[in-house]
Amino acid sequence: MSDAELAALNLAVDFITWLLPTSSRFPQAHRQTITLNLLASALDLHERLEAASVAQGSSRLATLILVVDDLGKVRLYLRMAAKLSWVNQTEYLKTVQLLAELDRHLQTWIKITRGGVQDSAQMSLTSFTVSS
Repeated sequence: MSDAELAALNLAVDFITWLLPTSSRFPQAHRQTITLNLLASALDLHERLEAASVAQGSSRLATLILVVDDLGKVRLYLRMAAKLSWVNQTEYLKTVQLLAELDRHLQTWIKITRGGVQDSAQMSLTSFTVSS
């Protein structure tokens, strides 16, 4: 498993661990709409990351593209929650930073899958093998 994969999976778990108790404080009137969609998108994101970690080739790439879509939905619903003051500004900014970091690792993972970039663990192994 590459550094990018591991980081993305860990950040997704961190986000969901924060989101579950936080979303329980959202207004009950919106639990079947915005809250439900936010939770579903976050859980879909994590499930697809897990699926991508065991998939290979074009199947992995297709799954990662779906993760990008899920991340966009999470950002949309989180932004709505912040606009409606369901999440305080400090929590929102910290969470946006976490999601941006997750996105960076996801983009690296996609590039690795496409064969365009090696991650640091792969580069270290390659340079060790070449120099030996």
